[in-house]
Amino acid sequence: GSSVEYTEISDADQHRLVLSTPKRISNSLSIESQEIVKGERTNSLFILGESQSIDDAYQFYMSYFKLYGHVEYDCRKRACGSSNTWANNIFNEHQLYGRDSDQFYIVGKVAHAKQGRWLSVYGVKNGLKKQLVYLSSITEPAGDPAFELSNGYLLNDNALREEDISAISVRLKE
Repeated sequence: GSSVEYTEISDADQHRLVLSTPKRISNSLSIESQEIVKGERTNSLFILGESQSIDDAYQFYMSYFKLYGHVEYDCRKRACGSSNTWANNIFNEHQLYGRDSDQFYIVGKVAHAKQGRWLSVYGVKNGLKKQLVYLSSITEPAGDPAFELSNGYLLNDNALREEDISAISVRLKE
């Protein structure tokens, strides 16, 4: 099954969410679309089990977003650009460096009580052949206007509970 390598919480004032493929242009990083989000951020690194693949993880998270929210941006394989850029410049997690053909990235919003929660998921088969998923969750501060999905439906209070995030790793084992 999958195991959690670590979880860290950051309450920095602002967090950058990448909503496009980062590109290197004359040695500087260019991101066409991004969002600066306030809130508490939780980053977790999962190691997938032997029986799981990066493709399985991609399918799992895409269906998760379809059930509980919506995807703002996603990419797979070489369409995500350089794995090195994601590892070192976006997530600051060197373990995520791997082959550009073995990666995916999904970012979007899911329901969480009356608040919005941004989720970003980066999966990669790294240089050591470990299959890793880096899950980042930012819960927006309470008191913001009620969070609505792009289709106009207001989300109900119990669409996503805290334990759903930890249940993701259990579901991945299945």
